[in-house]
Amino acid sequence: SACNIQPWKFIVVKGKKRREKLAIACKNQKFVGEVPVIIAACIVSKGYNMGGWYDSAVLDIGIAFDHMTLQAVHLGLGTCWIGAFKENKVKKILEIPDEIKVAALLTLGYPKDPTEVKKNRKPIEEIVSYKKYT
Repeated sequence: SACNIQPWKFIVVKGKKRREKLAIACKNQKFVGEVPVIIAACIVSKGYNMGGWYDSAVLDIGIAFDHMTLQAVHLGLGTCWIGAFKENKVKKILEIPDEIKVAALLTLGYPKDPTEVKKNRKPIEEIVSYKKYT
Protein backbone atom coordinates (compact mmCIF):
# COMPACT_ATOMS: atom_id res chain seq x y z
CA SER A 1 0.00 0.00 0.00
CA ALA A 2 1.04 3.60 -0.45
CA CYS A 3 3.55 4.46 2.30
CA ASN A 4 2.61 1.10 3.90
CA ILE A 5 -0.55 2.72 5.34
CA GLN A 6 -2.57 -0.52 4.82
CA PRO A 7 -5.95 1.27 4.76
CA TRP A 8 -8.00 -1.91 4.83
CA LYS A 9 -9.70 -4.61 6.80
CA PHE A 10 -10.50 -7.90 5.07
CA ILE A 11 -13.41 -9.98 6.32
CA VAL A 12 -13.28 -13.68 5.38
CA VAL A 13 -16.76 -15.21 5.19
CA LYS A 14 -17.13 -19.00 5.17
CA GLY A 15 -20.51 -19.60 6.81
CA LYS A 16 -23.24 -20.75 4.42
CA LYS A 17 -26.00 -18.53 5.84
CA ARG A 18 -23.93 -15.35 5.54
CA ARG A 19 -22.75 -16.29 2.05
CA GLU A 20 -26.35 -16.79 0.95
CA LYS A 21 -27.35 -13.42 2.45
CA LEU A 22 -24.41 -11.79 0.67
CA ALA A 23 -25.59 -13.33 -2.62
CA ILE A 24 -28.89 -11.50 -2.20
CA ALA A 25 -27.04 -8.26 -1.33
CA CYS A 26 -24.99 -8.78 -4.50
CA LYS A 27 -28.05 -8.24 -6.66
CA ASN A 28 -29.10 -11.90 -6.39
CA GLN A 29 -25.97 -13.29 -8.02
CA LYS A 30 -26.63 -16.90 -7.00
CA PHE A 31 -23.05 -18.13 -7.43
CA VAL A 32 -21.89 -15.73 -4.70
CA GLY A 33 -23.76 -17.85 -2.16
CA GLU A 34 -22.41 -21.09 -3.60
CA VAL A 35 -18.68 -20.40 -3.31
CA PRO A 36 -16.92 -21.63 -0.15
CA VAL A 37 -15.23 -18.30 0.65
CA ILE A 38 -16.05 -14.62 0.18
CA ILE A 39 -13.64 -11.86 1.17
CA ALA A 40 -15.01 -8.38 1.82
CA ALA A 41 -12.53 -5.53 1.49
CA CYS A 42 -13.27 -2.59 3.76
CA ILE A 43 -11.71 0.85 3.53
CA VAL A 44 -10.21 1.90 6.84
CA SER A 45 -8.67 5.16 5.74
CA LYS A 46 -7.52 8.09 7.77
CA GLY A 47 -7.82 10.35 4.73
CA TYR A 48 -4.20 9.94 3.65
CA ASN A 49 -3.87 11.55 0.25
CA MET A 50 -1.55 9.99 -2.29
CA GLY A 51 0.60 12.74 -3.67
CA GLY A 52 -1.68 15.21 -1.92
CA TRP A 53 -4.57 14.80 -4.34
CA TYR A 54 -6.47 11.53 -3.81
CA ASP A 55 -7.13 8.89 -1.20
CA SER A 56 -5.22 5.79 -2.28
CA ALA A 57 -7.32 3.29 -0.28
CA VAL A 58 -9.35 1.97 -3.23
CA LEU A 59 -6.22 1.63 -5.36
CA ASP A 60 -4.39 -0.12 -2.51
CA ILE A 61 -7.28 -2.55 -2.03
CA GLY A 62 -7.28 -3.22 -5.78
CA ILE A 63 -3.61 -4.14 -5.60
CA ALA A 64 -4.21 -6.40 -2.58
CA PHE A 65 -7.15 -8.13 -4.28
CA ASP A 66 -5.08 -8.59 -7.43
CA HIS A 67 -2.32 -10.29 -5.42
CA MET A 68 -4.92 -12.51 -3.73
CA THR A 69 -6.34 -13.39 -7.14
CA LEU A 70 -2.92 -14.26 -8.57
CA GLN A 71 -2.12 -16.52 -5.60
CA ALA A 72 -5.56 -18.16 -5.72
CA VAL A 73 -5.19 -18.96 -9.43
CA HIS A 74 -1.69 -20.31 -8.73
CA LEU A 75 -3.31 -22.67 -6.20
CA GLY A 76 -5.95 -23.80 -8.71
CA LEU A 77 -8.78 -21.68 -7.34
CA GLY A 78 -11.16 -19.49 -9.28
CA THR A 79 -12.03 -15.95 -8.23
CA CYS A 80 -14.52 -13.28 -9.12
CA TRP A 81 -14.30 -9.65 -8.13
CA ILE A 82 -17.76 -8.42 -7.11
CA GLY A 83 -18.51 -4.73 -7.45
CA ALA A 84 -22.27 -5.00 -7.90
CA PHE A 85 -23.63 -5.04 -4.36
CA LYS A 86 -25.81 -3.01 -2.04
CA GLU A 87 -23.32 -1.66 0.46
CA ASN A 88 -25.87 -1.02 3.21
CA LYS A 89 -26.99 -4.67 3.07
CA VAL A 90 -23.41 -6.01 3.03
CA LYS A 91 -22.55 -3.80 6.02
CA LYS A 92 -25.56 -5.10 7.95
CA ILE A 93 -24.79 -8.75 7.19
CA LEU A 94 -21.12 -8.40 8.18
CA GLU A 95 -21.77 -5.99 11.07
CA ILE A 96 -19.54 -3.29 9.59
CA PRO A 97 -19.67 0.12 11.33
CA ASP A 98 -21.30 3.04 9.50
CA GLU A 99 -18.06 4.98 9.05
CA ILE A 100 -16.37 2.09 7.20
CA LYS A 101 -16.85 1.69 3.43
CA VAL A 102 -16.99 -1.62 1.55
CA ALA A 103 -14.81 -1.38 -1.56
CA ALA A 104 -15.44 -4.79 -3.13
CA LEU A 105 -15.99 -8.48 -2.53
CA LEU A 106 -13.88 -11.35 -3.84
CA THR A 107 -15.22 -14.89 -4.22
CA LEU A 108 -12.93 -17.90 -3.99
CA GLY A 109 -13.66 -21.48 -4.99
CA TYR A 110 -12.83 -24.32 -7.31
CA PRO A 111 -14.20 -23.71 -10.81
CA LYS A 112 -16.89 -26.11 -12.02
CA ASP A 113 -15.33 -25.93 -15.49
CA PRO A 114 -11.60 -25.13 -15.36
CA THR A 115 -11.50 -24.46 -19.10
CA GLU A 116 -9.96 -21.07 -19.77
CA VAL A 117 -12.56 -18.59 -20.97
CA LYS A 118 -11.69 -16.63 -24.10
CA LYS A 119 -11.69 -12.93 -23.33
CA ASN A 120 -12.36 -10.21 -25.85
CA ARG A 121 -9.66 -7.60 -25.39
CA LYS A 122 -9.30 -4.25 -27.06
CA PRO A 123 -6.37 -3.97 -29.48
CA ILE A 124 -3.18 -2.81 -27.78
CA GLU A 125 -3.10 0.25 -30.02
CA GLU A 126 -6.41 1.37 -28.51
CA ILE A 127 -5.27 1.23 -24.90
CA VAL A 128 -1.56 2.13 -25.07
CA SER A 129 0.14 5.19 -26.51
CA TYR A 130 3.79 6.24 -26.50
CA LYS A 131 5.34 9.58 -25.60
CA LYS A 132 1.95 11.35 -25.36
CA TYR A 133 -1.78 10.75 -25.11
CA THR A 134 -3.13 9.91 -28.55
